[in-house]
Amino acid sequence: MAMTGEMQVPVLVKDKQVVECPVCGQFDDLTLVMHSDDFSEDPSTMFCDDRHEWLEPRVPRRLGAELLAAKVRNSPETVVRADGEPLSEGLPRRERRRTRRRRPRR
Repeated sequence: MAMTGEMQVPVLVKDKQVVECPVCGQFDDLTLVMHSDDFSEDPSTMFCDDRHEWLEPRVPRRLGAELLAAKVRNSPETVVRADGEPLSEGLPRRERRRTRRRRPRR
């Protein structure tokens, strides 16, 4: 299931240069657009609070996919689907395999 999301990111620095909006210069609390199935090295789409949107070559799309995967894995209740429902409601429950515990040999 491919997902798209947005996440505010802290100040990003790549090659000793701060990633900032090319229009207004905002560099903190930028929003990264994430695609769960895009692990490419293509530039990520980002935007600032004024909704200036640009492709940022210093932030590969792979980074967004990895961040989204970690967020879904570690705290799915914080991820919301496009219809407004929490993602955790749509996730299948893991089935526990029953395994016999072996007693230690004496």
